[in-house]
Amino acid sequence: MKRRWMTHVFLMNALPVLLLTGCPSERAFETDAGADAGAASADSGAADPDAGVDPCLGCVEGDACRLGSEERACGQGGLACIACGVDERCVDGGCEPQGSCESTCAGCCEGETCLLGESDDLACGGAGLMCQICASDETCVNGVCELPCELTCGGCCSADGTCLDGGSDVACGFGGLACEGCGPEARCESGSCVDVSCAATCAGCCNGEVCEGGTLADACGVGGAACVDCGSSFVCGAASSCEADPTSRWDLIVVSGTVPSVTPSGVPWDTAGGLPDVYAVATVFDSPDRYTGRTETDNDDLTPFWLGRALDAVPARGLTSGSGITIRLFDSDLVDDDEMTRCQLRPTAMHFDGRNISVSCPARPSTDPQGPAVEATLVVRLVAD
Repeated sequence: MKRRWMTHVFLMNALPVLLLTGCPSERAFETDAGADAGAASADSGAADPDAGVDPCLGCVEGDACRLGSEERACGQGGLACIACGVDERCVDGGCEPQGSCESTCAGCCEGETCLLGESDDLACGGAGLMCQICASDETCVNGVCELPCELTCGGCCSADGTCLDGGSDVACGFGGLACEGCGPEARCESGSCVDVSCAATCAGCCNGEVCEGGTLADACGVGGAACVDCGSSFVCGAASSCEADPTSRWDLIVVSGTVPSVTPSGVPWDTAGGLPDVYAVATVFDSPDRYTGRTETDNDDLTPFWLGRALDAVPARGLTSGSGITIRLFDSDLVDDDEMTRCQLRPTAMHFDGRNISVSCPARPSTDPQGPAVEATLVVRLVAD
């Protein structure tokens, strides 16, 4: 009797709890089943982590895929990202030392990009040096900007533009003219084909089989050599050789130069340690006239390239007399420009052929009356006006 009463009391006490919590509904069971199914699906997906996921083409940092091109997160192919050092930069997914193009590039460098540099006139160079833009009359050949054969060759130019010595009977010529074959009745002498029979007897020059006096501008020569047409701006001189007409006028083209990185005192040209900003000033005295002019400024360069006209329409007599041509190099500054060096050129007959002329500019000590100067070189050219 007592047990039944206690059971009755238990049921009466539990009834409010059951009423408050409620019985599980059918919907609740469905929800639980759905959750179980989702968990099963998730477990199934965990077995194949790459299913439906795009591969990381950059590098992986934690759970994130990075581009892999940043110094703080560098890498590719889905590998773990790495942080480059303070003196490194991220290049193609790998950390490389700063300035690595210069040390690894067989062509030329445009920034940190290595270019072929062999035959591109707009990006020419080699050995990891900075790419250069060739001048309008130059062509990039094996990484070097070169002038055409006719402007640089002392002999003759073959059909493919190769400079030959011009002393062969099958390739005869001089002054950058096209090579020619002399034929069976002639031989090549001093770059000209000469008829054998004429050469044996002529005191002047030979025009084919005809012996000329050799004193005219269009038939100049001596000793049975082939007659030469001196061309405009030239005359046949006293030695029966072509010379610049003293009254003809010429332009001075300053092509390029090389200068040292420090002043005669051994300090950088710029106070901040930068490279010099170089320009050239040329002067010629042809009494009572004085001719002077300058190039543009090539900034921050130890191998300035101008290819610019510094003097215009100067008489040949002024170029070849007195001290000839004085060329001074300056470093352009905000206040006072520094004179770097001074060069002298007194042209001779051979310098009026339109080819490049190398000029050496010697160093001067501080005790020199003109002041100290650095050693430098220049390349110039004289062309008829």
